[in-house]
Amino acid sequence: MTNATVSCKRLLAVPLLANFTDEEAEQLLSIAESLDFQPGQIVLAEDEQSSNLWIVIDGTCEIVKESDQTGRQVVLSELRSNQHFGEMSFFHPAPHSASVRAKTPMKLLRIGRGDYEKLVTEQCASAFKLAFNAISGLAERLRRATDRLADLDSAEPLAKPPSEWSTFRTKVDAWNL
Repeated sequence: MTNATVSCKRLLAVPLLANFTDEEAEQLLSIAESLDFQPGQIVLAEDEQSSNLWIVIDGTCEIVKESDQTGRQVVLSELRSNQHFGEMSFFHPAPHSASVRAKTPMKLLRIGRGDYEKLVTEQCASAFKLAFNAISGLAERLRRATDRLADLDSAEPLAKPPSEWSTFRTKVDAWNL
């Protein structure tokens, strides 16, 4: 797949590009690279580092994370056409917090951080709109994660750890002074 096969109109259907003009979408297309992935292929791996923002044009992928407790891979989410991933490492250089694996044949657009920074330097509106929309998406994901954590709270409260003073008193009492 080449960039020419992704139309500006098709790109504007992506929520990450909400409020983009045709010209701004073209600016983004000019720095994007189209890639194909087959089922089972890893797009990005947990704990590795890259600075790319990915947009799903066609297909489905899974966001998977290895459990620290069991060592098994847990599917956190499925992403389909018009969704995106990679923004955490794109905007904040750090290892990926999860892996992304193609579930079906996929067509993706990859935007590299270096090319994006050129748009920022040139003060292109597309760069600022992309950042604003990505932040909005991250805020929504954080809100959902917070809700999920709250739902994990069981009816039985977790035992409160003993205070430092209580621990000290227990040790002093055991000394039989």
